[in-house]
Amino acid sequence: LASEAEPKSNNKGLKTSLQKFVENFRTSKQPNSFSLDAGKESAVIHGEQVAMLPQMFVQLYSSNTMELRPFGLLNCGNSCYANAVLQCLAFTRPLTSYFLQGLHSRTCRKKDWCLICEFEHLMQKGRETNYPLSPVGIISHVKRIGNHLIPGRQEDAHDFLRNVVEKMQSIWLEESGFSGSLAEDSTLFGLSFGGYVRSKIKCLKCSGRSVQCDRLMDIAVEISGDIDTLNEALAQFTISETLGGDDKYKCSRCKSYERAKKKLTVVEAPNILTLVLKRFQSGNSEKLKKFVRFHEILDLAPYMSSLSDEFPIYDLYATVVHSNMMNDSYSGHYISYVKNVKGEWFRMDDSRVSRVDVETVLSTEAYMLFYAR
Repeated sequence: LASEAEPKSNNKGLKTSLQKFVENFRTSKQPNSFSLDAGKESAVIHGEQVAMLPQMFVQLYSSNTMELRPFGLLNCGNSCYANAVLQCLAFTRPLTSYFLQGLHSRTCRKKDWCLICEFEHLMQKGRETNYPLSPVGIISHVKRIGNHLIPGRQEDAHDFLRNVVEKMQSIWLEESGFSGSLAEDSTLFGLSFGGYVRSKIKCLKCSGRSVQCDRLMDIAVEISGDIDTLNEALAQFTISETLGGDDKYKCSRCKSYERAKKKLTVVEAPNILTLVLKRFQSGNSEKLKKFVRFHEILDLAPYMSSLSDEFPIYDLYATVVHSNMMNDSYSGHYISYVKNVKGEWFRMDDSRVSRVDVETVLSTEAYMLFYAR
């Protein structure tokens, strides 16, 4: 990253907004439009606070030189949910490239415990050893990751993932001193996992319409009923639904609650797409133990609101699987499958690591799927 040379690989796969941001940044010739904090990757571009330079993220995302060998994680007492998630994050390419170079700890200003420093240290130790490592430096502080998380208790892997990403995001913004929507979108985690979903609602009484865009860090899809494939689940996510009964739409034009049509679409696809198959229904302890077919390659274009994104094509690189007899997310056992830079798949079961083929991965009852553009 010390070099300013452009990465050799094709960056067409990166989300459209990042491509445009990089292009606009490269063409800027105004001498006063850019300032870089010494020793940091944050900047002020045209008066906007940017938590990570877009070119730096492109280099991190495009790099295949930072290879991480799969390593086991010791179970610290019902911590398999965390181990499974940490393995998926460790093999998320831009995070791998960033943390293996020790880029966070060099500039971290926190004097007490720092989740990002702990994760970076864990990954760097993993590269140097052939033995399982203890993630106790993270597990013993789970209440600082999420107030509702309790050490020694089994937790839901998706809930843990959300809290870890949010905590890392907040640390990054705190250290940069930046705030606002662009700053949030431009952290390492915002650039990796962040995208936008658009909600369009049409009042069935007056035909008035409202459109709202919300940031997404993952997409949770229904798999109940006749849904047997990931593509069917995504189609269900974007299908129009009627709002009526208890969930009627409050129409600003009618000034009353009315029946309405609502449709969700992805307006900006993230660079790292995290999909959660809703096997655990709120208010229902029963787990949906069914096989939902998914593939190594995913085209998100049919579920997007426009064709402006020409390359929403994704490659599977990690999954989380939950198995148990009790049929709820707070018991049983979590494992993960991860793919290294050579395209080799591994089963990560706490301290046990074993090589598997892709057919094994695709035959599992996955709970979470991680795709990279």
